[in-house]
Amino acid sequence: MIKTVAEFLEQLREKEAGILANQDVKHAPTIGCMYEGLTRDVLGRAIPPSLGLAVTSGFVVDASDNRSKQVDCMVTCGPGKGIPYTDGQDVDIDNVIAVVEVKKNLYSSDLDSGYSNLASLRPLDTAGAGRSIGLLRDAFQGITRYVYPETREELRAYPNEIQLIFHSLAVDNMYPARVIFGYNGFATENGLRESFAGYINKGSNEAPVKGFGPARLPWLICCGSHMLFKINGMPFHRPLSDDGFWPIYASLTGNPLEMLLEIVWTRLTYEGRLTKTVFEGSDIAIGAHRFLDVRREHAHGGWAWRYRYVGCLPEELENASMEVHWQPALIDEVQQAVIVRTSGEGYLDLSDQNVVRDLAENGYTPDEMVKSLNKLGLAARVGDELRMLTTECATVMMPDGRIAAGENSSGQLVRWVEEEEARRKGGE
Repeated sequence: MIKTVAEFLEQLREKEAGILANQDVKHAPTIGCMYEGLTRDVLGRAIPPSLGLAVTSGFVVDASDNRSKQVDCMVTCGPGKGIPYTDGQDVDIDNVIAVVEVKKNLYSSDLDSGYSNLASLRPLDTAGAGRSIGLLRDAFQGITRYVYPETREELRAYPNEIQLIFHSLAVDNMYPARVIFGYNGFATENGLRESFAGYINKGSNEAPVKGFGPARLPWLICCGSHMLFKINGMPFHRPLSDDGFWPIYASLTGNPLEMLLEIVWTRLTYEGRLTKTVFEGSDIAIGAHRFLDVRREHAHGGWAWRYRYVGCLPEELENASMEVHWQPALIDEVQQAVIVRTSGEGYLDLSDQNVVRDLAENGYTPDEMVKSLNKLGLAARVGDELRMLTTECATVMMPDGRIAAGENSSGQLVRWVEEEEARRKGGE
């Protein structure tokens, strides 16, 4: 469903943007207002009227009357206070789902102004009221492959770098999603990548940079069909690299509205405003190019985030597809038995001598089992317990003998099995 809606809206956006581009208007503020209005109109069409949400402009404020810089476009879930003699509103930060900074043209200087405007939300106080802990949990577990800590004590038991990632994700979860949406500008995906990499590192690819921590980065930066998107697990995630770097940004060329809807609809789904049925038929992972990695490092007498630019050849950028079909993990019978038992009981006691014996008889030690399931993103160890990283893990034995396991909270594993069966019968 999300792909169909996004395709319709993108056709509408392109048509209306073409009309705006042909208008004989030379006044820069008016031109800006025209593109901001178009963005609000298109995004408003993606929000079901029954949800009681609104798409408006104005300022984001907090309980102490602090306010952000002027916001071009924001998706809100609560009433705002009208600003006299304007169409804008003051909206409490806890009632803002997403904020979009609109640019008719997006170049290096526009990246700076857009980044600064979105960063003006960070000093605002927020209790994160209404935000979903489930989204934070899935993001944290998908990226770190550690079980979500239910208490501060559990979090403190984790390595320092994992704690820092948790805090960064918690900030992202509490604040509105932040987007820079440009209509024109960089002609290539590589041009957008190079410009933002230079901006965020201020000309250095090695020195840690202050003021640009992961929690401050926009969730999505679009320039025409070229995009940079944040891998914060909300919804896109990729596990940490073996060297401890967090793949924080990726790039791709495709439909920017599909990416924007993925972000907004995911948050609305986790907050209970939309049902998971909106993602049915959309078991598509994003096939993109690795762009920026980040790791917390000690340097110059303190700690800072260091970004690592991951380059791509021009032909790699040109030939990539935005769509990669979701795939479950393929496991053996012993792993299946462990998953079924752990899912059913909530945990598996790895110190239980009966468990140790059963695993040994089937060629595994407890550590080997934990490592194998953790690498697949299915489970992790907490003390002497094995716990699932998925919400609703399911397993299935395929007719060809393969055993598949994966998240099935929205029926994605079931749909994968049906598609596999259809392909098998089609090939008979």
